[in-house]
Amino acid sequence: MAELLEQKRTEPLFEHNKAIEADVEAVLKVYHRMAFQLHMVYVILGFVAIVSSVFVTTFIGYKTPPLFKTEYLPYISFISTACITLITAFSLGNKSNNTRRAWRLLKFSYLQYKAGIIDVNELLKKQDEAEAIIGGVDFQYNPR
Repeated sequence: MAELLEQKRTEPLFEHNKAIEADVEAVLKVYHRMAFQLHMVYVILGFVAIVSSVFVTTFIGYKTPPLFKTEYLPYISFISTACITLITAFSLGNKSNNTRRAWRLLKFSYLQYKAGIIDVNELLKKQDEAEAIIGGVDFQYNPR
């Protein structure tokens, strides 16, 4: 009878832990997707900024090929400046790296939890730490 009573006492806790595990697994997927997407946006904006900047630098003051008109240079220059501004104003590199760091922390903690090294309370603390690592949206626009 005591064994049955003990089993009934731990079943809701077990179900509660399963819900927490499912939540952590879902959060890990979100962190992974966010880190990948932020990194890709960072790389694409950086690539576009570099290519358009080199393009403008190459053709300014020179005779341009017949297929290219010089009146497009200000627009291409604008694209380069806009990409660089977006990268720096939103600290995309830092945000991407912080999101990946948060994913690594939570993934490592989750594996420790599954191995029985840490308990569910410690796992939840690590999830809070991961959220703090990601932080909010930083906007640092400083035109001069």
